[in-house]
Amino acid sequence: DAWGTPTYTECEVASVVSNTVLKLRDSLEAAVGTATKIEIWHPYSVAEMATAVAAISSGFASSRVYHVFPSVGYNGTVQLPSQYAAAGMAALCCSVLPQQGLTNVEFNGFTDLPLIYRTFNKDQLNEMAASGTLILMQSAPGARVYVRHQISTAILDGNLNTTELSMVKNFDSISYFFTGLLSPYIGIYNVTPELIDILGATINSGLQTLGSYTNSGNIGPQVLLANGNTKIISLAQHPTLRDHVICVVNLELPAPFNVLELHLVV
Repeated sequence: DAWGTPTYTECEVASVVSNTVLKLRDSLEAAVGTATKIEIWHPYSVAEMATAVAAISSGFASSRVYHVFPSVGYNGTVQLPSQYAAAGMAALCCSVLPQQGLTNVEFNGFTDLPLIYRTFNKDQLNEMAASGTLILMQSAPGARVYVRHQISTAILDGNLNTTELSMVKNFDSISYFFTGLLSPYIGIYNVTPELIDILGATINSGLQTLGSYTNSGNIGPQVLLANGNTKIISLAQHPTLRDHVICVVNLELPAPFNVLELHLVV
């Protein structure tokens, strides 16, 4: 108005035609002849919010993207947005062995997640999780906060190697391990049969290390050797790029224990 105070005329949207066109339920009193500030609000229902969160997760569809929910939580009386939860998940990853799963692991830094136990019901949380949302759970005020399931946004692929965080980070750890193990040979030696033998022995030794010395109780080692599936498939000089040596190694990674199917017969 003349004193600089914003005033508004409110109208209800009847339908959305496109990203730039919508129809109002009732007509305006007069046509808008000059550029005017407009705010459009969509008050989502809880069910619509759950569907929207699920859509964001499935839209990423990447083993490198983890959509942490809820969007806000509390540490005591301090409100913390979800980027703190995402940072906490990164810290949690760094605090455990690469092959250790994080499902059901207690999550520190948050003491109250009212959106989880008060706003969304079980079906809505399931909908979000089924599309790749990594949910921090709390059953009631004051209860422990923990990771519901360590899933990536690639969950719809149905591949444990890309959907389970422990298997993704374990594979990355193994990749870095072999990078460090083999880098001393790069650029110093020539490609000869003798070098091929040395590389094979070095890689096999590395596999034995990953399959034994990284073993930790019920968590197990980073790679499984007992079934014989972890092994060098091929190791040879590239047929045309003569300064390249190509090695293919099959890895059997330990899978997280997610489900127990118990049949009690009487």
